[in-house]
Amino acid sequence: MKKKAILLLISFGFSVHVFSQTDVFQEATSNFLGENEIYISYGFFSASGLGIGLGRTSLNQDFPTEYFSNKDRYAIKTNEIPPLIGALNFGYKRYFVKNKMAVLANITYSQLNTRYTHANNDSLNFKTKDYLIAFMPAFEYHYLNKKIVQLYSGVQLGIFVYNQKYQDYKSETKHKEINFAFQVDAFGVRVGKQIGGFIELGFGFAGIVKVGISGRF
Repeated sequence: MKKKAILLLISFGFSVHVFSQTDVFQEATSNFLGENEIYISYGFFSASGLGIGLGRTSLNQDFPTEYFSNKDRYAIKTNEIPPLIGALNFGYKRYFVKNKMAVLANITYSQLNTRYTHANNDSLNFKTKDYLIAFMPAFEYHYLNKKIVQLYSGVQLGIFVYNQKYQDYKSETKHKEINFAFQVDAFGVRVGKQIGGFIELGFGFAGIVKVGISGRF
């Protein structure tokens, strides 16, 4: 009886060892963090935030003549969402090839609200709203995949929709532009398991420096 039990244990141990060397087992253990990820981040000094701050060529034609001849009579108040010429980024990742590669669906958003108040005549007051949404599918390569730390680089390519709205006491005018959008992330590091924080360095519509949080499942 003891010999049979010993032989059974040896056989079981050998079977576990063989299974642990198979591609199926290795692939399963490589996905301990999950093949899916959702994230949100803030990007500082983004092309989208900079664009809505400077790209007012089409909107300026709607401004009252008084503004160009007497700008000193106007008080200007702005509200950036998010602040500091930034962008909000939302996305989903799907990992494959033992978590070394990932495809992404990323959305970037920036908004600027501005109110112009005339010192003497309320009928000359007006306000503007600029917002930009970029849709950028992406690809990432993860060259380090540890249980706590992952290092990666990536590129995003897509389109943006830029909306401008001018409004005064008697009228409202809208403009829209659709064009090419991109983001290159030269270096990214994520720290954590299922819930982790990350920082990415790059340039483009999502920001030069991005900080955020993500969850894998």
